[in-house]
Amino acid sequence: MERNPIKIFNTFGPCNPEVDYMIPSLEREPAVMPLIDKGIYFAIHAPRQSGKTTLLSSLTNKINEDGKYYPLYCSLAPTIEADSKEQASEIIFEIIIDALKLSIAPCLNRLTGQLPEFSMKNSTALMGRLLTYICTNIDKPLVVFFDEADSIPENATLSFLAQIRDGFNKRKIFNNNAFPKSIALVGLRDLKDYRTHDQPDNPKRLKLSPFNIQHLPLGVPNFSKDQIRALYKQHTVASGQVFRKSSIEKVWEWTEGQPWLVNALARDIIGKQLDDDYSIAVDGSHVDKAANELIKRNEVHLSSLIDRLNEPRVRMVMAAIVSVSDVPVGSLSEDDIKYCVDLGLLKLGNDGLNDCAPANLIYNEVIFRALSSKLGINPKNVPENKWMDGKVLDMTGLLRAFQDFWLENAEILSKDNNNDELIDAIIEEVLSSKNHHGNIETTTPAKKAQIRKNVSKLIKESLCVLVLCAFLQRVLNGGAETVRRQHSLGSKFLDICVYYKEIPYPIEVKIKGTVTTESGIIQLLGYIGRCKTSQGWLVEFDRNPNKPSKQKLTFKTCRRGKNTVFVVGCWQHAEKNVLYRQQRMTTWGSCEETIQYSSRYVLLDRFSSKN
Repeated sequence: MERNPIKIFNTFGPCNPEVDYMIPSLEREPAVMPLIDKGIYFAIHAPRQSGKTTLLSSLTNKINEDGKYYPLYCSLAPTIEADSKEQASEIIFEIIIDALKLSIAPCLNRLTGQLPEFSMKNSTALMGRLLTYICTNIDKPLVVFFDEADSIPENATLSFLAQIRDGFNKRKIFNNNAFPKSIALVGLRDLKDYRTHDQPDNPKRLKLSPFNIQHLPLGVPNFSKDQIRALYKQHTVASGQVFRKSSIEKVWEWTEGQPWLVNALARDIIGKQLDDDYSIAVDGSHVDKAANELIKRNEVHLSSLIDRLNEPRVRMVMAAIVSVSDVPVGSLSEDDIKYCVDLGLLKLGNDGLNDCAPANLIYNEVIFRALSSKLGINPKNVPENKWMDGKVLDMTGLLRAFQDFWLENAEILSKDNNNDELIDAIIEEVLSSKNHHGNIETTTPAKKAQIRKNVSKLIKESLCVLVLCAFLQRVLNGGAETVRRQHSLGSKFLDICVYYKEIPYPIEVKIKGTVTTESGIIQLLGYIGRCKTSQGWLVEFDRNPNKPSKQKLTFKTCRRGKNTVFVVGCWQHAEKNVLYRQQRMTTWGSCEETIQYSSRYVLLDRFSSKN
């Protein structure tokens, strides 16, 4: 039987069905064409490389084939270079003319040679006048797709949206075709979240709603598990290479259907791991290896997400999620959380914005590693890995060593390595967000001081968790098959599971004082059950500055039925930790000797528990 031509799993730019494996875009978002037929103006927003431009390409082709309308695709990405709203308007004018030239419709091509002289006296209205001229000189309604619409500089956004609203209203009032039948604004963000600060000194101007004519915004959803299976089956039909059930499950587990990641994993497995040997079936182990390599390699798609952590408002949200603590009221705005969701960094939980979490396991790992770097975590004296013997992982010994490591690296949280600059930047973002809603005047000095206190608390508590994660990552350094973390905003817990030789080692992390130790144990017992094992570790960071010296590092063993829970206590106050570390080192000797002491203690503890 003759096979289909072998295509590629595309990870660069929009997909072409002639050369790329793809799920038809209109199947993923079938609601678009009915909106166009009804003459509705609407927005589509979704994260980068999720299929927005591919969807617009499919819509353009379908509209051309149906023949009822003329489609016009315009990418507004070049406007990002504009220095003024006048310049932005002129760039948009040129973009539309270029789109006319590239259209397959001769009627639109001819217009470029017939354009009248447009007055530049009011250049910010150029787009509206041009669209009106086009629509009154063609024989079918026009449909316009403005891609990368959120690239328009903030000071030009208001006039751009106002022109669209004005044209829409005139079209409705005069019941004619003097403006496009339908316009779609496509970008990362929901249209109502576009900033329009072209007159920051005029609060009334900021409260205008220049585009309240739009339909509820649409998105471009991730692939479902069935769509992942169908996508990979296209390759099986073309090449004969089989994707086993375990591979589909693993891809879903790592990506939750994010299109770029789904394609990138298949690309790497087939081309890099298997060297295009189609006789080898793809299974779950191939996916795990490809996912971990993708995280380490940090390709452009992932590095663009990391770049977002340079934005204080994004870093604040991520620090709040990592902190596994109470999020103080007023520390985070819903706008900032939703912004992170729109960027694709986070996904909504069952309680919407209140318990959102990293969008998938791959992003989760990338965010954790990048956030550690952005917050200045560079652990020193990371011990050599002595806790893997090729069969089992001595997690108890490893976490006892972490306690000593915690003391050794206490200066990460000390005044000598503070985050005042970061905290100030985040506070500016918080206040800017409030200013956007016109209530900056109500932010008193006392309120600002409270915001600073809240931000500082979240940053320091997130550092505790990140130090533990950095330690595990550095020590294990590829020896474990996988280190996975699961957490969400406001959950007060972080789930970490280290897999070694396919054996799970579940760890629960909490800040003591936000929830009780007993609550942590109960939470961990549930995690132990989900991991199908019989033991787990609860790591508590204690924020009590008056803890007696004998309790600064604690280790308890709790048995609940058939399960064993090890409670690992770490005192958090870094300034006092430094002094205690010096005392401890004087008593116990060097860090290396301390780690050896911890390992010996674990062996004695194990011997005692068996007898």
